[in-house]
Formats: sequence, C-alpha cells, structure tokens
Amino acid sequence: MVPQVRARHIQFWLELVERSDEPWRSRFFAALPPEVRAQTDAAAPGTWLPIDLHVTLADVLRETFGDARAHAFYRHAMKASLAGPLFAPLVRTAIRLFGLSPATCVRWAPKAWEASFRNAGTMTGEILEPGRARLVYRDLARVCIESDAWIESSQGSAYGVIEMTRADGIVRLDLSERANNGYSLEIEWAPKR
Repeated sequence: MVPQVRARHIQFWLELVERSDEPWRSRFFAALPPEVRAQTDAAAPGTWLPIDLHVTLADVLRETFGDARAHAFYRHAMKASLAGPLFAPLVRTAIRLFGLSPATCVRWAPKAWEASFRNAGTMTGEILEPGRARLVYRDLARVCIESDAWIESSQGSAYGVIEMTRADGIVRLDLSERANNGYSLEIEWAPKR
C-alpha cells in the first residue's frame, strides 16, 4: 500500500507559501520540483497523492526558509488549517464536546491524522496528566521518518495548537524510536496569564 496524503492538505500548504514574504516565497517555488507543483495542481482536493510530495514540500521549505522561519510557518499553517475547510468541522465538534484546550486537540489529533494521511503510519494522543500530553507517531512511511524537516514540521504544528488554544507551553521532540519508524512529541502547557 502506497503511503498517501490528502491533496487538499498539500494544496493548502502551497497557498500559504504563496502568501509568504519575499524573498522566501520565490526561493521556495524556484527550488520546488516542477512535477510536484504540477501533480498537486492537477489533483482534486479530496483525492490522495503520494506522501513523497508532502515530504518534498517540508524539505524544500526548510532549505529555502531556514529553521526558524520554517518553524514559524508551521505554527501559522496549523492555526490556519484548523480554521480551514478540512478541519474546522472537526475542531468545532471537539470544542463543543470538550472545550478549547491543548488536551482537546491531543485527543482529537488522531482523527485529523486519519483525514490527512493514509497508509502512512499512525498517530495517537495520550493525556499524561493535567497540562501534559504526548503525541506518538508509529509505523511511519520510511520517506517520512528519514526527513528531519518533515518530523520537525509536526513540532512547529504542535506549537500552533498551543497558540490557538491561548496557552503557554513547550513541545519536546523525542526521536528515541526513530530507528523503529516512530517518534513522539511531549507537550506541556498552562493557561496564559
């Protein structure tokens, strides 16, 4: 089975890069292989594309934006994504049932993963104690686990969730299971004062 990502996920990412500041926007699109853009543009939003395209976007973004700007991009992208057409209905339901908090997002993150990825591994959310949780990624596609940029994008995204929920927090990346095609994010937070 081919690891895949929802086309809309990649298309939304490219839309956000289109709105990025210069010179980073131009650098990104100059470095992006033309076939990645062509395949993404030709896809209907609800279809599935090879996950390699998603990894390529992460690698190119990190290369052209640099670490700090890429991290900021993922924070912003996650907040925009949760308010967008793919995830907003899921977010509204979660908030209605559990309220707006990082814990709610951790509980519902696996559903967002399943809406975005297919045959690419699993993600589970674990609440460890009040103000502390873990997202665990397992059985990831080899192309994903081999990309530092792809893994680090999830850390930036987790910071975006913390900001969206109006909390202060930290996200630690644990790569101890990387050799087994997995990793985890340790998340700690407290309400903003």
